[in-house]
Amino acid sequence: MILSLSDKTKRSSKSSFLFLFFFLFSFSIFSQNHLHIKISSENLSEDYSSLSTKNDELFLFVFQKSDIQYSEVFSHEFIFDSTLKTISYTTVTTNFSDSLYFFIIEIDSKTPLEDIKEKISSNPNSIILANLNLDIRKIRKLLNDEDVISARKFKLEQTKFSFIETNFNLLDKFEYFIEISIVTI
Repeated sequence: MILSLSDKTKRSSKSSFLFLFFFLFSFSIFSQNHLHIKISSENLSEDYSSLSTKNDELFLFVFQKSDIQYSEVFSHEFIFDSTLKTISYTTVTTNFSDSLYFFIIEIDSKTPLEDIKEKISSNPNSIILANLNLDIRKIRKLLNDEDVISARKFKLEQTKFSFIETNFNLLDKFEYFIEISIVTI
């Protein structure tokens, strides 16, 4: 069988198209979002009084929420003290919704972390609003003895966020520097 030049061109075009289609399809399947979080502090919330522990027992909780449920993106418990005042985490996920909820809680009780997650994910907007308004009474109602260091919701229209959380916990001023970035690979 003898193929004309136009038949060869058509086959070549089909092959190129199929290759491009499968390449793009496989890229979309395997692309991943890397969430990078860096938290640092030079002024902890528990270093003012001689009675304080001189360290901040912290819980980082990042999640996304659909209509009726949340899905955890990342959570981790850590301690800042005089020797450790910076942490960085990177986590991988296949996709994000259009917004992320971001919380740093200073743990002051023996409440299990799963219970704290449930309280936060059940009332994220109320906690964010109470924190913005410095409504300690409302925060106590929602989280009992736990203190809010940071409570935010990010629309993922941008992929880098940097901010400073500064406030007073009783008489002790605290200051946290937070950087969040999302990179798709």
